[in-house]
Amino acid sequence: MSPESRRPDENAEEDEYEEEVSYVTLDFGSNPLSIDQIKEYQLIGLDSKTPVIRLGQNIYRGTWNELLGTEIILEKAGDTSRVVGLSKDRLLMEQVQLKPKEQPIPEQASAPQPVPSTSSVQEHAMASTAVGYLQNAATNGGGTYGGEGQDVMDTT
Repeated sequence: MSPESRRPDENAEEDEYEEEVSYVTLDFGSNPLSIDQIKEYQLIGLDSKTPVIRLGQNIYRGTWNELLGTEIILEKAGDTSRVVGLSKDRLLMEQVQLKPKEQPIPEQASAPQPVPSTSSVQEHAMASTAVGYLQNAATNGGGTYGGEGQDVMDTT
């Protein structure tokens, strides 16, 4: 046997997986549902605390209920029944009505701010530069701001 044939497959772990099948019964209470009337369904969040199911136009929210025993799920085939699975959990379904999410009411809208003129932008820039100069002078014990030999305090 060659060394290549004895080497374990590097992708063996990626190919291995375990499939788990769980059966869950849905309890819709006294709500009369006929499986024949349901043309389509959508199940969302089965692995969450409150799964949601849409049956046609009706929407239901479920809560998990652990059973005291085990339910036997049967498939009726003529006069006999065949065991399909076992279930220890049940979803208690409650019909809910969806409402549109309310948008927060914005505070009174203030008047639009005017676009600053060129001169006010220059004044703001000079004021910012002066503040920077003063902060630099305070932390460094004086000197110039903006580089060696440049005095930016000249605002005339």
